[in-house]
Amino acid sequence: MNCKMLRFAGLLVSCCLCFGISIAQASDAYRFTFAYGPWDLAEGRIDPADQPNDPYFQYVEKIYGAAPLTTSWEWEGQKGYLQGLRLYLASGELPEALRPLDLTLTRELIEAGKLLPLDDLLKEHAPEFLSAYPETVWNLIRAISPDKKIYYLPDLPSKFYTNAGFIRQDWLDRVGMKVPTTRDELVAVYKAFKEQDANGNGDPNDEIPVSGREGMRFCDDLFQIHGAVVYGGHPRLGWDAEKKQMISHQVSPQMKAAVEFLRSLVEQGLMDPVMPIQKKQDWVAKINANQVGHYFHVIGEINQYSAFMETDKNASWTYLPLVSVPGVPPQKHVYYAGADPSVAIFAITTAAKDPVKILKWYMMATNTIDGLMYQSIGIPNVDWKQVDGNIEILLPKTPFYKYVPITTSQYSRDLLLQTPLGEMKAAILDRVLAVGTVGPDDSGIPATVYEGYEDYLPENAVLYREYCSKMVLGALPMSAWDEYVQKWNKQGGEEVLKRATEWYKQVNNIQ
Repeated sequence: MNCKMLRFAGLLVSCCLCFGISIAQASDAYRFTFAYGPWDLAEGRIDPADQPNDPYFQYVEKIYGAAPLTTSWEWEGQKGYLQGLRLYLASGELPEALRPLDLTLTRELIEAGKLLPLDDLLKEHAPEFLSAYPETVWNLIRAISPDKKIYYLPDLPSKFYTNAGFIRQDWLDRVGMKVPTTRDELVAVYKAFKEQDANGNGDPNDEIPVSGREGMRFCDDLFQIHGAVVYGGHPRLGWDAEKKQMISHQVSPQMKAAVEFLRSLVEQGLMDPVMPIQKKQDWVAKINANQVGHYFHVIGEINQYSAFMETDKNASWTYLPLVSVPGVPPQKHVYYAGADPSVAIFAITTAAKDPVKILKWYMMATNTIDGLMYQSIGIPNVDWKQVDGNIEILLPKTPFYKYVPITTSQYSRDLLLQTPLGEMKAAILDRVLAVGTVGPDDSGIPATVYEGYEDYLPENAVLYREYCSKMVLGALPMSAWDEYVQKWNKQGGEEVLKRATEWYKQVNNIQ
């Protein structure tokens, strides 16, 4: 295979394809239908009929040998996407490939005969991918299907998409304070942001010290500092080694402490009061409008929340550490290392006319340095070019979605530096990695644990979001916590924890 070498930022990077897939010719390029998210209107979604006119579609079609005619829906933390996907499928439509995400939906599609088994395809066309992850990962994937075959590929969380808290360094400078390291210091910073015209626009009443999204999502760090394991706004299960049983952070003492803290922030006017019901687009608009001092999200997407920097060149984000809380051990950031079989990131359906080309497209896009470079900085000689062995960025802004999945198993700090606000992103990621990360104890838990109790899935957590949102906003007193926990246990929580405990003991050989 011909492998070219690119040098950027002093690093030699091989751009040969990691899984032995050669670049296809445009003459036999294949277009297929694909249901995928997140790609909503705010991020430039294009109607499928117009996508072949997009130069990024044309590039993927030419270089990868296949390109997806992509249908997507409003994201809203995956809920809107899944609602749109279910309606789409219920109408009789079946794309050739899709991002199922939800294991309940995935199992329904398997049982309905809508998904294609991937075992033979992977063995023949991507054996390195199959062998790159432990057999335990593939066994968990097989476990949800009656015939014990592989019907979907696991999520491969990239370091680019590590989550962290970001705080406005220029706001800190304006109010004369440093990055907080304790919870008390954090509250003091919030108060200064609220009272001292931290954004410097002359209006002392438009600052929102901290904000989040519907369902109390994307303020994970405010939960994590209390020891509550929350990932993407979803409270996870955790192993209690002393009691030798699983606990749920939907009802843990750590969660109660976090809810009490958020309630106090709302009472003091320091937390966005519409946080538990706030739609994504409103949340994003506030951050981009220079109104929010602290938010929590994906490191690799900071530039999408920094529109104010176009007019204020001194504005910047910096890393907000997981501040210390009295009585709580130092915490690490929650992050998956390796493959996550609890998220069905990609599947090929029985409608696929050429599943081999679809699989090769996916592997090239998500498991090669070439794919990473395209995702990160776009089309060579259009968005960037090589000059004396280094990368020169021609167009700093490229589309959010480029007709390849927004995920990758690859990482290069030097390439991260080449992206918009790259130095800021890299500095924050460096700090996160120095603190350390830890995966949830329920990583890879089979969907059968929640069978009959789907409301208890972390991404649903129906009772949690109902009760805890009201407690945070003051619509319920904190004394309602005991009623909530009792109801949570009786309506299915005890059974879920029993099943989860049995699973955890089995996979970890605990007696």
